Amino acid sequence: MGTSHSRDKKKSPHEELPPPKPVLPHIEGVSQVLQEEHIEFLSNAIVENECKKTWKLLYSSTKHGKSYNRFCYHSCEKGITLVIVRDTDGFIFGGVAENWKEKYSKFYGSPTTDFIFTLAPEMKVYRPTGFNDHYQYLNVGTETLFNGVGMGGQQEFFGWCIRDDFEKGHSKGNPSTTYGNPPLSGKQEFEVDYVEVWQLKEPILQEWEIEELRKKKEKKSVLNEEGNVEKVLTGMMGHQFTVLDDNLKDKEEDKNK
Repeated sequence: MGTSHSRDKKKSPHEELPPPKPVLPHIEGVSQVLQEEHIEFLSNAIVENECKKTWKLLYSSTKHGKSYNRFCYHSCEKGITLVIVRDTDGFIFGGVAENWKEKYSKFYGSPTTDFIFTLAPEMKVYRPTGFNDHYQYLNVGTETLFNGVGMGGQQEFFGWCIRDDFEKGHSKGNPSTTYGNPPLSGKQEFEVDYVEVWQLKEPILQEWEIEELRKKKEKKSVLNEEGNVEKVLTGMMGHQFTVLDDNLKDKEEDKNK
């Protein structure tokens, strides 16, 4: 019998090293939906490197209230953002979008920045098809147009959207014209369970825009503080408002006679 001279080949040191661990964004805030695999997946899908450095939690429907007004307050004019929606069937989806504009009843956005995705039950990204430029939409308080936030498609047939009651939405891609996506939610007409918004990149604003935003926030803050509406009105009118019942009115009339 011949002697076998075959030996196991030694692996090179490079082959024995595990693959490098991906560098994930620095997360400022606590997510109720994002797992590490989701963060890695979305970070790889984002084109702009500046958006991969720090993700800051702007809005959580459990922390700030399940309200469209609160969503707009915390999310508009905040630069590039990541919006995540979970429906009551456990489906998780959303989009990366350019600077949200409050009360801007037109589609806008960027074909480079904007895309939509699903994280559960599968992870998949849908980018612009080039068919139209209906990348993102946000509107408040109009009678004839859709009031709410959404991405892709067209009014009443969004790639995904949430209505201004912040209870219901729809995803009617069959496929969606803008992103070529199928329905992302468990049902085309879905119920909203939870919403999260993360800032990926701060907006680049002119000084006058920053000043206008500051004044706007201060005005909202003063009027929203409990008990401050009467104080503000008093300051504007220069006197106290007093409600008199019928008996007090009669006494005041008797004094003046």
